[in-house]
Amino acid sequence: MNEKIFTHAIHKYNTTNSIKAVASDLGVTESKARKILVTANVVIDSETLSVINKLTVQGLTPSEIAKKIGITKNYINSYLPYEKGIYNSDHPSENSLRIKKHRLK
Repeated sequence: MNEKIFTHAIHKYNTTNSIKAVASDLGVTESKARKILVTANVVIDSETLSVINKLTVQGLTPSEIAKKIGITKNYINSYLPYEKGIYNSDHPSENSLRIKKHRLK
């Protein structure tokens, strides 16, 4: 993943305590900014994040968590760290490179 993005996001969040400010600075949605911060292990004071983390540790999938607490799976995923990499990153995953190569054919 792009370390510059993480460093900038962490600094902005630590100085503003605002996901909205991070999103604005990075030019991304608040969901994506939250996901970047969660991936960078930034402590975000959020009751929703606490609940999602507890249920994830218990082994529930994002779909199961969504049903249990009554919000969408996409919303749950915005509170979970990136597993494969950030879209359009300077350091794309192996799968991303494979897909890009295939699309150029």
